[in-house]
Amino acid sequence: VTYPIEIVKNRIASATTELGSAGAASDGAGAAETVAAEKPPDNEHASALTVAKGILSSRGVLGFYDGVTVSALENAVEKFLYFYAYSMLRRSLQALRGGPSMLVDLTAGCLAELAHLPFSVPFETLLVRVVNNPEKGAMAVIREKGFASLYAGTMASAVLSIKPAIQLATYEATRARLLKRWQATALSAGHAFLLGAFARAFATILVFPYIRAKFMLKNEKSLTANGASSNIQDLIASMHRAMALLVERQGLAGL
Repeated sequence: VTYPIEIVKNRIASATTELGSAGAASDGAGAAETVAAEKPPDNEHASALTVAKGILSSRGVLGFYDGVTVSALENAVEKFLYFYAYSMLRRSLQALRGGPSMLVDLTAGCLAELAHLPFSVPFETLLVRVVNNPEKGAMAVIREKGFASLYAGTMASAVLSIKPAIQLATYEATRARLLKRWQATALSAGHAFLLGAFARAFATILVFPYIRAKFMLKNEKSLTANGASSNIQDLIASMHRAMALLVERQGLAGL
């Protein structure tokens, strides 16, 4: 039901830049992914409605379901590994601290987010590329770029692992203040829902520049000869270059 919205969001978030392959680094450490200052694609300044109309006119209704199989696989892998890792980590951390606590839950949540990345990132990258290149199938994308290229944007995904922690911390802190102010022992279902939505929105706004960088890196048009740089400094640099190009072209609002 919500997948067409995800398609539009994907198209907008991954627009703005194309990534070109970089030359070899001067210190011989490897080639870094660089942002090519090429003409921005049509979706760069498009609204959600404009992008949706474009998909409908070029692909029809089925265009809103491009990559749905890959998306289903990604969600299955991500959710299974996240909850499995979270339950294991939470039990282990509680045993170390001698009981449950908010710190244990936050730490377990962040580590669980990191734990599924080696398995879920390739599916996410494949989904972005299939959605932005609907004329190609998933296997064609893999054959063209190579499997290693599916790990593009991993560093941005790792940074985004703090989002659940921000969301939970915001929810709990605001909840405590509201209960104290209202002199109540629990929130109503409606208030809890609204507070949860606020906490999620707040966390998303804080990390959204990294979400944009992640989608841009995954939508790159060419890669280094080795598929993707494994040098941690190169990965961080490419992520920040993508963000810098957004600011250059659209200002801070582009983030």
